[in-house]
Amino acid sequence: MKSPDSTVRMRHLGRLRSNLEAFAVEVWRGNGTRKLVEGKLRNQLPELRRMAQTANFPGFFARDHLLHRAIVEAADISTLLQSWELVVADMNDWIKTVQCEVWPSLMALYQEHLYLLDAITGNSDPDAREACHQHIEGGWHRVAAFEKNVGFASDTVDRAIAFIYTYHASKIALPWIAQEVGHTSYSHFNRLFRKRTGSSPASFLKQVRLERAAQLLKTDAAAVAAIASSVGYCNTSHFVKDFRTLYGTTPHAFRSFKADRL
Repeated sequence: MKSPDSTVRMRHLGRLRSNLEAFAVEVWRGNGTRKLVEGKLRNQLPELRRMAQTANFPGFFARDHLLHRAIVEAADISTLLQSWELVVADMNDWIKTVQCEVWPSLMALYQEHLYLLDAITGNSDPDAREACHQHIEGGWHRVAAFEKNVGFASDTVDRAIAFIYTYHASKIALPWIAQEVGHTSYSHFNRLFRKRTGSSPASFLKQVRLERAAQLLKTDAAAVAAIASSVGYCNTSHFVKDFRTLYGTTPHAFRSFKADRL
């Protein structure tokens, strides 16, 4: 798709772009405009979805650009936005090529944008920053898979683990991770994951969610149901059962015990 020198340059620009976007997110997450910004970003999703459903690549590219621009613009720092626009202008041809050649379906790319927004509007600042980086890096992993370029291809399990840690609070489907993140079948992904970690992808995801919940129970006064939802559980009863299995006590008792020890 590119010469070696231009590929390295695009990778540097991609890292710079993700750093600019991560910084912008950090700024508006920390001020009083956060809820307003989150609403504006979510309002852009229906049109992005429509472009994906109709396989309108030029339209999707345009809406994608507007969404990411809005993420940076919300920081209200003119020099930051100007820097981002210069970087993106330099990357435009590469971005268009990647979207047209290596995504078999724009709906998969649309789904990645949902995960991105889930993370940057969620309750974890580290996850928000990491999501900005992973979103851009995802394009490089797809290029590597498309070109069978071993030099740029990362380990399937490492990438999946990083994805799970970042997006554990989203309603992620493990077969989707196998196909869209690991670029392999779910059965092969499951075997690789078990060999590397000693547990299934489903068990690993559950443990990540429960460990994050335990951290929140120690630091956040929110109701148990709210914490369960914030780490990706749709059913509070299931959360309480899984929490008791891992920690040997209920979330309420765990919180009370930690409070007594302070």
